[in-house]
Amino acid sequence: MKFGEQIKERRQELDLTQAEVAEKLFVTRQAVSNWEHDKTYPDLNMLVKISNVYQISLDSLLREDQKLKDYLEQGRAMNSFSVSYGFIWIMFGLSYLLDDSTKVGSIVWDGMAAIFFSCHDL
Repeated sequence: MKFGEQIKERRQELDLTQAEVAEKLFVTRQAVSNWEHDKTYPDLNMLVKISNVYQISLDSLLREDQKLKDYLEQGRAMNSFSVSYGFIWIMFGLSYLLDDSTKVGSIVWDGMAAIFFSCHDL
């Protein structure tokens, strides 16, 4: 069963409206509707909250919906890229403070190059 169908069915079993669920999760009713119609997916933090409100395990929420799994995997890759990208900018900023003829400056430039080329493969 798809994620949207599963949470809609469970919400109805619990005799909750979309508005009541939205209030418990601190989101809009439209967000709940979009999840139920598989228009959008919640992030992993919200999935944990959903599993608590709906009294469903995360495993059962994720088990049968490959699109949801793919969405979460994509988010993890983007988070990893964002952290690496931010680190590159920090290293770049540090490089301006250090003369690359010094040992520390050389290490900063080498580190930046290594990170850039490792991120380039993402």
